Amino acid sequence: MKLKQILVNCMLIVFFAALAAYSYNEGKARNILIDNIAFSSEGKNYEAFEAIQVIVDGKEPSLFLLEGDRGAANLIGKAHVLAVEELDENDRVIKTYRVSFKSSELKGNVINVVPLVRGKLPGWSYALEQ
Repeated sequence: MKLKQILVNCMLIVFFAALAAYSYNEGKARNILIDNIAFSSEGKNYEAFEAIQVIVDGKEPSLFLLEGDRGAANLIGKAHVLAVEELDENDRVIKTYRVSFKSSELKGNVINVVPLVRGKLPGWSYALEQ
């Protein structure tokens, strides 16, 4: 084989290895649980929302959570946007919160929206206790 052909083959191998590594990292998916429960931090108590609609990364179906509820969602990729719509007793939107976070910020597989929408208070993400 000629030197030129060997170089082209090596470049193809490097290109496909880089493509595989990129696809692996960008396509990672994880299952998470989303909680709507009361939270306390630094002596302050934050009540859970009465009713919320949670939209993960702008994709349907959205999660409808009452106070104390937990729902499941799937995160794909590294960066995410959680839209939390606070609902009144007639299921009309009172206020909408949008929070961005990266998968590397997650401390576990559970997200509590109460501290998350209040400025990412410590403890917004935690591991599920078994």
